[in-house]
Amino acid sequence: MKYIRFATAVICVFIIFCGFASAAEEIEEQIQHAEITVGAGDSIVLDQGYSINVIDINSENGDLLIEVYVDEKKVEQGIVKENKPFRYLKTIEDEDDEETDYLIFNVSLQDTEEKDGETYSEIIIKQYIDPEIAPDDYLISEKSDKSNKSLSMIIGKETELKEDYTIKATDLDDKTVTITLRKNGNIVKMTEDLGEGDVFAYTRKNGDRLRTIFMGEIDTIFETTDSDHVILKKVIQKTDKVMGEGLEIKIEVPEKSPANEKAIISYT
Repeated sequence: MKYIRFATAVICVFIIFCGFASAAEEIEEQIQHAEITVGAGDSIVLDQGYSINVIDINSENGDLLIEVYVDEKKVEQGIVKENKPFRYLKTIEDEDDEETDYLIFNVSLQDTEEKDGETYSEIIIKQYIDPEIAPDDYLISEKSDKSNKSLSMIIGKETELKEDYTIKATDLDDKTVTITLRKNGNIVKMTEDLGEGDVFAYTRKNGDRLRTIFMGEIDTIFETTDSDHVILKKVIQKTDKVMGEGLEIKIEVPEKSPANEKAIISYT
């Protein structure tokens, strides 16, 4: 009987320990969402004084060795592998000497390509707020709910954002939509087949600097008798003025029947 009581006690202690372990990690608001292709030696400047340096890329599988810096001071080093993202956790001690790990970066490997004898990797960088560093000011839409940063859109109708940006959801089909972001009437980002839980993000690049200008996660898509709606949650909008003018212009013309199709013109 004493062995049963001992085993029960051990299990209880283990469960309590696991509870504390899982509670020790926190995730603040996401402030960057960038899908980019990088090569060995590239440097990526992000928000809150952080940057990521790509030290090397494995030519066989695209695995990346990266270093994380904040204010030019190295704070972490790790490897990004397929199906095994690199996660940078920052440990912060509160007034009661309790330690909490905050997720700052999640970097995942998406694809690999060879070009001119060099290996390049396509990665997704997700950056979350460092609670010890003041975040940038965000320009949330006048029509958004600033308390939880959500944005409600009527499908087919343009919604105004800040700094001459507009956003529009169209093509409702089986709980998916197309979302188009425009600046001064010009398309800067369009993504099709987005469903609940998907993230729509527009990120600008200027030299080594990356900046997510607009981002939101699709919370729900629903239909009513009068109109159809999309609600975005975790919405942020940042000024693009620090990124300079959009200089790279892309014109995409469909290969089939171009005369009957619309060209997509966008700039970054």
